[in-house]
Amino acid sequence: YENDINYYYIFKTLKTLFLDLKRREKGIVMVNIDDVYVKARGFAMSAEDVNFESAYKEHKKELSKMYWYDRKVFEIVNEGQSVAEFSRNSKIKYYSLYFTYKKVKEKLKKLI
Repeated sequence: YENDINYYYIFKTLKTLFLDLKRREKGIVMVNIDDVYVKARGFAMSAEDVNFESAYKEHKKELSKMYWYDRKVFEIVNEGQSVAEFSRNSKIKYYSLYFTYKKVKEKLKKLI
């Protein structure tokens, strides 16, 4: 089998190269932070008009009201540990952690 052509490997390599090329074609546009507008409570606001300190306090308050498991998963993943790494270390299923993190993130997004 050593001299046989591994068509699966060739397919996966070509597919990866093609997808990488497509991603590069899209390009990334850099945006000045002063030009960013936040859509909040039905109207567009400048980033300067947002009180980030009060928004942060509101998020912390909402996070403290959540179930301890949800809060802990969010905090650990938000500190920089990936969901996959957290899953391997804690032996908790990946999708359980992923959907918990996603659920908490969506709840906090609604506050903005």
